[in-house]
Amino acid sequence: RSWYKNYMRHLLTRVNHLRGVEYRADPAIFAFNLLNEPRVQGDPTGDKLEAWIREMAAYFKQIDRHHMLTIGMEGFYGTSSPQRLKDNPIKGDLSHGTDFVRHHRCSPHIDFATFHAWPDDWFDESCTDSCRLRFMDQWVKGHLDEATTKLNMPLLFEEYGKSRPLSVRNEVFKRIFDKYERGARAGSPAQAGTLLWILSAREYSDYDGYTVYCPEDASTCSMLSLHVSKMRSAVGEVKAKVTAISPTSAKTQPSDQNSYATTSYSALASYAMSADAKAHRP
Repeated sequence: RSWYKNYMRHLLTRVNHLRGVEYRADPAIFAFNLLNEPRVQGDPTGDKLEAWIREMAAYFKQIDRHHMLTIGMEGFYGTSSPQRLKDNPIKGDLSHGTDFVRHHRCSPHIDFATFHAWPDDWFDESCTDSCRLRFMDQWVKGHLDEATTKLNMPLLFEEYGKSRPLSVRNEVFKRIFDKYERGARAGSPAQAGTLLWILSAREYSDYDGYTVYCPEDASTCSMLSLHVSKMRSAVGEVKAKVTAISPTSAKTQPSDQNSYATTSYSALASYAMSADAKAHRP
């Protein structure tokens, strides 16, 4: 743990040589993960990971009070969501020591939730494209519901990908985008955004089969552009609503923290940082 803390401090206090500011003070950075896809194999209780999250999240905020923090979880359900255990994609998920709901609410220093989806990696060939589409529909819906009803925090779909053909990939993306756009328009704080894996220039090889090339993959690129436009429009409407409902929320935050959140990704992320949002969390 001391090694991890030393690394964290070194990273956060590193000076960006292009901007001349430390990472912990750099508004170009949206947020930080504690770890990418943490697991503790062989601990079905989830206690070990919870203790680690609590300790490291608190340490992060001692060094960096400007940026938002999340865990970086894949989103496997645990005993906090008994009705959804059947939706876990990998056999023996509880043995990974993670619990989507429990771990995201175990520390007041975790500002938003994440989940990932890799249907082509998580299922063998016996699960057809139709099977994987059904899984994705339920996986996304389930996490949005849990984030809304149990966590009361924004949910970033932090990693997802689908291999070709484009027709199948586009259908997966379309269903994801539709769910997030509908929620964002309705003002749900859960639909904070989506980050597909991976958007690249043609010079970058498609080493894992998930790369989206723009403008070459024209149909997918058009979908992405439209999705960004719709989310920006929805976020603008929500930001206005949040300001109207809670005009003093920005005053309750450090000015630099508030500006970092609003300029980094969306008004929903800014709301996640507000005192009003945290006051209403379980």
